[in-house]
Amino acid sequence: MTSLHVLVCALALNATLQSATPEAPGAQAGWTVQEIESPATHTAQTPNVVRGADGVVYMTWIETLADNSSSLRVALLDGETFSPALEIVQSKDLFVNWADFPGVSALSDGTLLAYWLLRDGSKHGYSAELSLSVDHGKTWSKARKLHDDLKSGEHGFVSVVPLNDSEFLAVWLDGRNIGEQASGNGAMRLLSRTVARDGTLGDELVIDERVCDCCQTSLTLGDAGVPLVAYRDRGTEEVRDISISFLRDGGWSKSKVVRDDGWLIQGCPVNGPQLASYGDKHGIAWFTGAGVGGGRVYAAFATGSATGDRGAFGFSFVIDDGAPVGRVDLEFIDESRALVTWLEHIEGSHSEWRAKLVTLGSSAGEPFSLGRVPNERASGFLRMTSVPGGVVAAWTVSGKPSKLKVVRISVPPKSSAR
Repeated sequence: MTSLHVLVCALALNATLQSATPEAPGAQAGWTVQEIESPATHTAQTPNVVRGADGVVYMTWIETLADNSSSLRVALLDGETFSPALEIVQSKDLFVNWADFPGVSALSDGTLLAYWLLRDGSKHGYSAELSLSVDHGKTWSKARKLHDDLKSGEHGFVSVVPLNDSEFLAVWLDGRNIGEQASGNGAMRLLSRTVARDGTLGDELVIDERVCDCCQTSLTLGDAGVPLVAYRDRGTEEVRDISISFLRDGGWSKSKVVRDDGWLIQGCPVNGPQLASYGDKHGIAWFTGAGVGGGRVYAAFATGSATGDRGAFGFSFVIDDGAPVGRVDLEFIDESRALVTWLEHIEGSHSEWRAKLVTLGSSAGEPFSLGRVPNERASGFLRMTSVPGGVVAAWTVSGKPSKLKVVRISVPPKSSAR
């Protein structure tokens, strides 16, 4: 997760790009993309959108200010427009990274938990920080570290969900053991803990002792409120496929590989999975560079207990159009359909964000183009959250200054969906 890690990861990712140049998808009947005015006012990047347990859609992003400090901000979507931006934290020590970005989560009563990364004064170290707000983001509690480890190190790629009406569940990549690599024992770990609405931290729990260093994590609540986490694992032979684990009775289950891709790669590809749930339906999307041709984007679904033996993710849909960069997201539209987004390489140094509507147990639809971007790290990740009839999505438009693109994507009703 250091700059060196990111460079190695970017080189590994670029090596997976295919030379194919498929035609860009055209418009489809019933799809609409309505742009929403961004609330960002300065150089902006790394948007993240989420619908809280209170039903409100929140967007966070980072702005670079005139004094070269960075400001983490949040706005609430009220119908078709965003509220004025509210500042969560401002500092010259914010760790701003194209792949490891901040966010918020909301309890049913509107209590917000914000998380971000803060440099610790060393060359590569940074902490995962959190703060809480009980007045819809107007004021925030004093920041504190998410983790118990106070030594200089790497802590990031945080995911947070509302666990119940009074507490959040957070997971993160924790590098406190990496300094032991000289003895052969150090590796990035995946940890979790609860955060109560009053800021009380639960015990740290280890989910996995050896995971990929800089891929996003993803959390969702399965049926009966069982938390499910997805992440890129790291085998002793450097196979880095996607694994899941679930939390029940105070402990995390032994990790289970979603699909045996067999991606052997000497470095983190900076391409994590994304999970979503709708009732007893669960979906996951991910990128793999395994196989002939440079990679695939897959999506898979489970019905019932996705956390038990009877509900393991089954058949995998191929989502990409032949030249995927990855950087996926997934959201349910209703109980039988989900929207998957990814970045597809199109020509030269350009890629575009694309979406496909997947009907569970049936097929993936035709691709829909959302926007063309440079094929570079500065283009970041598209993030979306579900709203009635579709999703709200946001991504970075790189440039000087960089800005945010925010859209509402509506898909055809089931009766006319193709």
